Parts: sequence; C-alpha cells; structure tokens
Amino acid sequence: MTGWYWPKGMICAWKLPDDMKHNRWRSLVALVVLAMLLLGCSPRIEAAQVHSTGEHVSEIAGDHTAGQTFVAEHDGLQSVDVLLATFARRNTEPVTFHLRREPASQDDLRTVIVPAADIADNAYHRFSFSPIAEAHHERFYFEIESPESRTDDAITAWIGPADDYRDGSLYVAGNAREGQLAFRLGYSLPYVGWGLLRDVVASLPAGLAAVALFVLPGLALILWLVPDCSWDGSLTVIVAAGVSAALFPVLFLLADLVGLRWGSSSVWVMLVFCAGLVLWHVRRQGASGRPAGKTWRGLFKRPAKETLVLWALAGVVLGVRWFVVRSLTIPMWGDSQQHTTIAQLMVDHGGLFDSWEPYSPYASFTAHFGFHAAAAFFHWTTGLDVPRSIVLVGQIFNVLAVLALVPLAVRVTAKSGHDSRAARWAGIFTVLVAGLLVPLPMQYVNWGRYPQLAGQAILPIALWLLWAMADHRGRGGWRLAVLAAISAAGMTLTYYRMPFYYAAFGLAWLLLYCLIEWRADRERWFSLCRRVVVMTLVLLALILPWAANLAGGQMAADLAKDAAVSTAVDQVVEDYRLWRGVDGYYGLPMLVGALIAGVWSVKGRQWSVTMIGLWAVFLAALPAVQLLPLPGVGFLNSFAILIALYMPVAILVGWLASDLAWSAAQGRENWVFAGAVAVLAFATIWGFRDRLRQLDVRHELVTRADEAAMAWIRDATPPDATFLVNGFLIYGGTSAVGSDAGWWIPLLGGRANTMPPQYALYNEAEIEPGYGQAVVELVATLEDSPPTTDRGLKAVCDFGVTHVYVGQGQGRVAAQELDPILKPAELAAHPAFDLLYHQDRVWIFALKDDACPQQ
Repeated sequence: MTGWYWPKGMICAWKLPDDMKHNRWRSLVALVVLAMLLLGCSPRIEAAQVHSTGEHVSEIAGDHTAGQTFVAEHDGLQSVDVLLATFARRNTEPVTFHLRREPASQDDLRTVIVPAADIADNAYHRFSFSPIAEAHHERFYFEIESPESRTDDAITAWIGPADDYRDGSLYVAGNAREGQLAFRLGYSLPYVGWGLLRDVVASLPAGLAAVALFVLPGLALILWLVPDCSWDGSLTVIVAAGVSAALFPVLFLLADLVGLRWGSSSVWVMLVFCAGLVLWHVRRQGASGRPAGKTWRGLFKRPAKETLVLWALAGVVLGVRWFVVRSLTIPMWGDSQQHTTIAQLMVDHGGLFDSWEPYSPYASFTAHFGFHAAAAFFHWTTGLDVPRSIVLVGQIFNVLAVLALVPLAVRVTAKSGHDSRAARWAGIFTVLVAGLLVPLPMQYVNWGRYPQLAGQAILPIALWLLWAMADHRGRGGWRLAVLAAISAAGMTLTYYRMPFYYAAFGLAWLLLYCLIEWRADRERWFSLCRRVVVMTLVLLALILPWAANLAGGQMAADLAKDAAVSTAVDQVVEDYRLWRGVDGYYGLPMLVGALIAGVWSVKGRQWSVTMIGLWAVFLAALPAVQLLPLPGVGFLNSFAILIALYMPVAILVGWLASDLAWSAAQGRENWVFAGAVAVLAFATIWGFRDRLRQLDVRHELVTRADEAAMAWIRDATPPDATFLVNGFLIYGGTSAVGSDAGWWIPLLGGRANTMPPQYALYNEAEIEPGYGQAVVELVATLEDSPPTTDRGLKAVCDFGVTHVYVGQGQGRVAAQELDPILKPAELAAHPAFDLLYHQDRVWIFALKDDACPQQ
C-alpha cells in the first residue's frame, strides 16, 4: 500500500506533525486526517456482475481476448476485479488489461500488465490503476489479452448469466456475445465524495427552480384566498406545495379553453408574478400595521426544534431519492413510456393536445394529465430534457407524497387531545415511516406509476383543506371552500382513481368525527352544507370542460359499461387474493403497529385517529364496490389500493409513536425529546440504508447500450423506417405493451415502431381505423409464429415493417415469465433479415427488400 489518490493528483503524506504530542488540537486534526487517509486507501468495491454460469471464454491467448462493456456508477473508477482461472497450472506469459471507451477503440485510458503467475485460480484478480476522475455514468470497455500465450499456457475468464447485468455485455475476440464476465468495480472514496458534491452543486439550480415551481403558485393562491390564515409556517409550505401540484392541470386546462400556449417564458412570468404577489402580501401586512398571521410568524421566526428535525428528515428523504436516480436518464418500466410520450407532446404543443403524432397514430387525448403537466412545467423551468424531467419530477412527487401526510397527521393528533408539540412529533414519525421505513411510496420509481403517486401527493392536502374548511368559524369559510375545490379538481385531473379514495375518507370523517364531535350542533352542520355547495359548484366548473372532452371516448364507454354491468363475484374474490401479500408492501411490524394504533384509539375514544383506521378499512373495501353497477368502479382493483395504504399506515404508526412518547413524558419533555431524536436517528439510518437498495435494475427497459443504439437509429436509418419490437398481450389479449427499449424508439430514435403507448392503444381514437387491432393481432401472431416462420414473416410484411430492434433486455420483463417474440440468434440466421448493428446485447436488423412474399 503506497498511498491513495486525491483530486488533481495530490498524493497523501503519512508523516504526522512533530509537535503533535504537545498540541491536543493539532493531534486531533492529524488523527482525523490520518483516518481519512486510511479510509481512502481501501477502494469502494461495488458488485457489477458476480455470478458465474460455470462456463469460461476458453484460453485467452493470441488474438483470442475477453472483454466487457460496463457503466461506472461513481467517479474515481480505480480498479476492476475479474473472476479468472488458471486451469490449475502455473502460466508464464504476461497478461494485459486495457481500459477503453468503446470496444472499437484502440486508445487505452489505462493499461495494466501483470505476470500470469500472480493470478490465482478461480478467484477475482484486481487490476488497479490511477483513478479516472470523471467516470460517473460513463460507458467503458475493458479487455484482457495475452498475445504471447499458447492454449496450454494461458488463463481464462468466467462467464456469468446474460441477464444479470443491464449495462453491457461480454465480448470475445472483439465481438459481442450473449453473456457477461464476472467482475466487480472499485472506486476511490475521495473521488466518490467529490463527485457527489459536484453533482449536488450542479443540481442546485434545478432544485431551486423546483422549489419555486412547487411552492410559489400554491402559496400565492393561499395568501390571496386566505390572507389572514393562522396556519403553522411549515404546514403552510407543505400545503402550498400540494395546492401548486393541484394547480398544474387546472392551469393547463384553463389555458387550453382560452387558446393560450405555455412555454419557458410564460412559466417564468407566472412564477415571477406569484413571487411578487407573495412579497406584496408581506409588505401590505406591515404597511397596514396589522399583526402578521401565525403563518408569517412561523415562516420567519426562529424555528422550533421539532421544525428543524422535520426538515432535516425531509432532506434525508429527498437525498436518498435523488441519490438512487442520479444516474437514471430514462424513467423505468412500461408506464414511463406513455407518461414520457404524453409529457413530450405537451411540451411540443405548449399545452393539451388532440393528436399523438408524430409518436403514434392517434387523434384524441383523454388521459389524466396532472403529473405530465408538472413535468412539462419543470422542463420549461429548468431546460432539462423531458425523460430526465419525468425521472426528477417523479422523485419530487415521491417526497411530496410523504410530506403531504404531515398536515393530516398533525391535525389528527391535535384533535385526539395532544398538545402542539406532540402533534408535530406525530408528523415527524409519519414522515419517517412513509419516507424511509416502508418500501412505498419510494417503490414507484421502479414502476413509473407516477400519476397515481402525484394524485396521492395532492390527496392528503385536499383532505386537510376539507377538514379546515369544516372547522373554520367565521365568514371566510367560503374562501377555504374554493381552495378545497381547486385542490380536489386538480387531484381528479391528476389521477382518475383519487375521487374514490377521497370519498372513502369523507365517509369515515363524517361517521367518526362530524357525527360524534358536532352531534346536534345545527349551526355547524348548516355551515358545512353551505360550504360544500360552494365547493361543489367550483369543482364542477373546473372539471366539467374536461368531462365534456371525455364524453364519447373510450373512457365514457367504460364508465357506461360499469354502470350497466357489475363485476362477477369470482373475479372480485380473485382480485382480493393480492391482499395475502400485504406484508410484503409494508412489513409486518408496521401493519401490527397500525392495528394497535387503531385499537388503542378506540379504547381512548380518540375518534380522529380511529377515523384514519376506518379510512383504511373503507379503502380496502373499495374493490368490492365492483359488485355494484356504478360508473367508474372498473378503476378499482386491489393493487391500486394496496400501493396507497402507506398513507393511513404511516399516520397511524406516527400517531402511536408520538402518543407513547408523550404519554411517558410527565414533565420530562427534554429527556423525551432527546430520546425521540436518538430513536429517530437510528431509524433514519436503518431506513436510509434500505431505501438506497430499492432501485431494481430489472425494471429498466432502456439502458446505456440502448441509448447508444437510439442515436445510431437517428443517424443511420431512413425517416420512414418502421421497427418491429418486442411486446406481449395484456387484458386477456385485448391490448399489448412493449417489453424492451424498442418501445421507446419513436421518442428516442425518431422512427415509427409496432407498439404504441398502451394508453393510446386502449383508450384513444385511431387516425387509421383498425390500427390498434392490427397491433394486437401482430403480437398474437408472433407469439405463436415468430417472424422466422412463413406465417410470422407475412404478418410482419403486412404491417409495413422495415427494421427489427431487439434491446439489451431482449424482451424479458421483471416478474414476467415471458418467451420473447424476437430471438436475435434466430433472426441473424434467417435469410430475410440483414444484421446492421450489434453492440452489447442490442441487435438491429433490416428486412430485406425481397424478403416479403409477393401479394
């Protein structure tokens, strides 16, 4: 061990100061520096692909080489460990390791030469080199050769499963092969830290723009409608973020009605106007001599300790989500493809649209669009491309979905008889549970199910505003009714299932809060009725224009079908079988904690808490509503409910933790605070570690190899090319979806393919009648008869296919036992297909001009 590397090539010094023993401070500093140096001597080793199939690449000798493409996850790449074998002999010729940018390149970034005698049999050998400073998310290729070796005096390398690594493939003698080498990557820790710091600094402009985008519109609206509100400052910021999220689809819809188009300039004008409105309100408060409301005192006074803890915890929740997606340029799994397409079309049209061209041949738009509007606003605000905007806005909503539970948790706890400090701690523990201790909602990053996540970020705020409207005493209740209506409208436009979740809470709230707390207080009931009328009128005014757009479409037909025919009992029972795995979503301890909280609240007659438990029960009962002939019940299924239960679970567990802590306080609040912080810190570290591992690369459809292929498609194929891509049937064979990166070709490669976005295929109006049915029939045909058969080839030709794309994932989807319809080895061997591109595990073929049968 000779030292370690520092940015700019500085080499560490090992000598401690001569007078260290005479100066305690200098000694302490020296020991800390020494600890850092020793830490830097050991690289951070990360597994890339460490499994072996029991096969090897045969002897590495002469021009027979073994290579591997890969993507570095951090800066400071300084070693590659490769699983090698010696055939249980002592080989004599030197082995050379080359690190390059691409397999075709001959320029070495680093070269390492080792004697074959130093290589152990069936063990990882580390090839170490000086760190590459800026390696994060860069693509590399390493090759091992020994040109002077003979087949009886040579080493070999072990091969791993082809699907175990998503960002590269095995190369033998310079040619891509199915498989991966077994290898690990090592990074210099100082460089890793430096790279993280650089990325954080680089992300600050986008982060500040996101804060402005998600806070200023809602805050301005709150101050305009409720200028004398007395809400806590932190709660006001969270509520403002939820209201802003609700405003995005409302603003898109209103702009569309009057013929206005959005763009970068208009979005920034809106934000500057909102900022001016906020500042004007602050100045007016001071000029009028009126005391500022608690909101402004809460925003500008010295924050309470609980407030600092809350925002520190929120920073951890945000940090872990940012860290896991810092290398992700394309959102994951199937839902993300259609969401990115919709957002890109909104950007292209400056708002709502009625044609999916040039990405897909459809001529209507009826999908919920709140998340997509937010992504478009974020793109215009930051200048980031739409796919990356989808990734980042998804994480913003992921954090907001957690923080949005805080106002509801605080109100529930306060209504149960606890003081404000205990209520704030309930909010903190709620954030801990939903943000770090349970897989949901962070799991949404793997699914790309962002519209539901966005709806669930608005839902708790809309419910809190409903409650605040009902509790408000005085003449300004109608203002809160308007604010509640705007939030409910935005929530509905963001995700069509949300009104059912909202209604489930409303029913529990009426039964276990209003009826018990208000009893025969007729004035309260009359006041609530008047405000509900105002809220309903505003809500209808905002959503009816979009409802008119839905009329006559497939969505309206599905609603009519739900109202005419109920779901069979056996189908509902089968749907409920998913609930047997509920502990896999939240963990048994959290479910038990939520159950204890519900029972404990009943015993203590703390009905506001019991109400949250009843809300969970009503949510669980929603799939059974499919038995009734009611419009919209087709939206309800157990999976959609299961992945939303983190809301009541987190609130119940957060209340229980706060209740236990402050019930035991009895005048020892400071000690309880210290203990709560200690427990919180331990749980945060535990949860942070678990959430860091939550990203599942098996859900990644588009890899770096696919991105490189998309660039090649744009440059090397004709504009009128149509690509056959992998896919499979869903919904009982009535629709189809893609299963690898080929699905993304219209967006990333600028060419047509055979797989439109699933929502368009299933719900939107076709430009060419029968197109959707042709897509489904093509997939059905190829599942039985691949394109290398006469029947399959005829179906491909009839559809107008000119090229074939097989992505890095090769049509294999996580948790799906699929036999891909496109097998590249069979295509390469068939005379109808001409291989144009093969890098890593990506294959591109051209259908030969004379391949199609004559009509």
